[in-house]
Amino acid sequence: MKKIYVLFASFLFLFVNLVGDEFSDKIAVEESKLQVLREELKEAAKKTEDLIKSERNILEKISRIDEEFLLTQRLLKALKNKENIISEEIDKTERVINVLSERKKARSEILNRRLRAIYKKGRMQAIEIILTAKTFTDAIKRFEYLTIIAEQDKKIFNELVALKNELEAKKQFLRTNLDEMKKINVEAEKETTFLSSKKREKQEMLESIQKQRVQQEQLTKELRASALKIEALIDKLEKERRERERREGAKNYFEKVIGEIKWPVKGEIISTFGNQVNPKYGTTVKNNGIDIKAPLGTPVHAVAKGKVVYNDRFLGYGNVVLVDHGKGYYTLYAHLQDIKVNLKDIVEKDQVVGSVGDTGSLEGPKLHFELRKNGKPVDPIPFLKKSR
Repeated sequence: MKKIYVLFASFLFLFVNLVGDEFSDKIAVEESKLQVLREELKEAAKKTEDLIKSERNILEKISRIDEEFLLTQRLLKALKNKENIISEEIDKTERVINVLSERKKARSEILNRRLRAIYKKGRMQAIEIILTAKTFTDAIKRFEYLTIIAEQDKKIFNELVALKNELEAKKQFLRTNLDEMKKINVEAEKETTFLSSKKREKQEMLESIQKQRVQQEQLTKELRASALKIEALIDKLEKERRERERREGAKNYFEKVIGEIKWPVKGEIISTFGNQVNPKYGTTVKNNGIDIKAPLGTPVHAVAKGKVVYNDRFLGYGNVVLVDHGKGYYTLYAHLQDIKVNLKDIVEKDQVVGSVGDTGSLEGPKLHFELRKNGKPVDPIPFLKKSR
């Protein structure tokens, strides 16, 4: 049983030393990510501060607050990743400390027994053992045995010293990582408070808009301008699509599946296609799609196969994914919390492209969904299944 324990202890000791460099590399990578996020957050905060001083650019202010909010969420996630890596390493280190302590204890007991024996027998014991030999050959053998014992004693002593040093190094490593965990928790607590403040700031801004007619008019202008910009983007993509399909050809999908398309997300329709008056802000703008209220983080699915031609923030729309389905058909998914696809990705029907969020939204978590034909908005309701 002792042999098995010694073998296990040696293996664990060797394993922890081998993964030490890997741990350092992981921490370096996570810290690098954190530094980038901290710099991005600092830059976003400065831009937000500059905009807050201005009475204009309401959507830009909302967009900047959303950006800070999302960056802070990513920072908290990165801090959690670093915390998990350190926590795992702390657990390993504590196990190694226990193993080293047991080995040190065992070696100390052996060495103490030898020292007590030497003390009891006295320094003349070795000479007496050699002199009481009956033959010269016997004396030589006894001398060799004493030499082996002495070397073993020296080896045990050296190992004990090495174990003490290694044990102290591991304890220091443990203390350092425990201190790092405390720093992470302090930073995470600070960022969590900041997150709450950004959420409150956005809510207060939206409530302020409801009470001020001038801001409502400004918001209406900005919403219309944003709608025109996204139309310009789709028009540009549509021209490129026509030229590409003129050369390559394409299948017409949507006209074959009218009334059969699965909904991008389950929820309540809070705004339909066409001109809409927002009762909260008094804004009248044309809705180029529909708005579906759903819980924050709900997966959003592509309604058909297509190619991702845009996946970024867009003023007034928050995080946007735009999918080109060919033959002039596009679908747009806006106000996403996060984006799950990359530019130029080919997405399959029902594939998750993001999740429901409130980026750029004036009404909390929702999905803004549009269907475009030849660049022009069409009501998506007739294309969607009656049952959700």
